[in-house]
Amino acid sequence: MATISTIKPDGTGDYTSLATWEDAVDGSSSADQHAECYSGGDLGGVTLNGWSATPTSELYPRIYAAAGNGHNGSITSGAFINASFAINTYLAFTRIEGLRINNTDSSNIAVNFNNTTSSNGCRAEELLIHGSFQTAISMSNSGSSSDSSFFCINNIIIIDGSLNVVPIGIYSISSTSSTVTTTSFLY
Repeated sequence: MATISTIKPDGTGDYTSLATWEDAVDGSSSADQHAECYSGGDLGGVTLNGWSATPTSELYPRIYAAAGNGHNGSITSGAFINASFAINTYLAFTRIEGLRINNTDSSNIAVNFNNTTSSNGCRAEELLIHGSFQTAISMSNSGSSSDSSFFCINNIIIIDGSLNVVPIGIYSISSTSSTVTTTSFLY
């Protein structure tokens, strides 16, 4: 059963930011760590890396908007991250769901599943990504000898056209090996 931690920027939850949650749970004996995110302030950017437990398709890190705290299609409501590099994960099977992400750097990636090991099974679902970014969502199987699958489901990506770079919505669905199969599911 997953360990669920509440992330409430107003200080009434288990943690006030995703970074403090990640620091606390990365040494756990189970990768089944869930961050239930609430509105009320910036959740902050986070990098998931160096976990003691290895995620599987049944036991995985999950960062999601709590019920009633979703964005509802608005760039001003819901649980949100306001950062120059919002989410960067080096863990397979990571799930990011229902958050609003205002990326603040036109040369960075908002949700980065493109890392040096397999990001197999990673999911970006029902996100609203806006602001300044080079890439909204990046997924790749680099440096792995195993087949990989990625999932990108019902996301809203807003490119407002005012940046001096050419922002990309979904990029880098790729593999660095010709001996494995990389499958991306875009819904």
